[in-house]
Amino acid sequence: APWFDLTPTVTYTRVSLDHQHFLDAYGFKLRGEKKLASWVDFYSQAWAQYQNFASITSAASAPERSGPRYDFEVGFNFNIAPTERIGFSWIHTRKYGAGADDAGSRFDTQDYIGNELAVNHTWLLGRGQFILNNFSIGRDIYEQNDPLISGLTRHDLNLRYRTTYGAPLETIFGW
Repeated sequence: APWFDLTPTVTYTRVSLDHQHFLDAYGFKLRGEKKLASWVDFYSQAWAQYQNFASITSAASAPERSGPRYDFEVGFNFNIAPTERIGFSWIHTRKYGAGADDAGSRFDTQDYIGNELAVNHTWLLGRGQFILNNFSIGRDIYEQNDPLISGLTRHDLNLRYRTTYGAPLETIFGW
């Protein structure tokens, strides 16, 4: 559209832990972007997925985590130099688990609402090389305590730092 760019994406994730199949997640993402000025972009994206967890040796209760997950993100990216960009975003998550007791009654020990603030930095180093940095802090608040674990309702504080260095094989090996 003339006033924004819209990108739909179909996603699939498969995770194995210790050579055991742990997760299949099917989803759909819709991202809208708008260049506000030559140096700043605004974006928003919504992501819906169904996560199907399998029981494995180290996580027998993992199927209780199965269920839909919805994420909504808004953010800004600032071009601070021709080779650098910094971005700030807020992500809101709503997760529903598939927990049920022996009688089949639903309980909410795996349901949570999460909010996260993130900072991203992209640096193009030349010759195809780049560095990506991401720092985020978030809080997940669960709807109900798991009486088998604790009488307290779970509140998770999540701190994450990720860095990625990329380069063409030609740069690394001199081909």
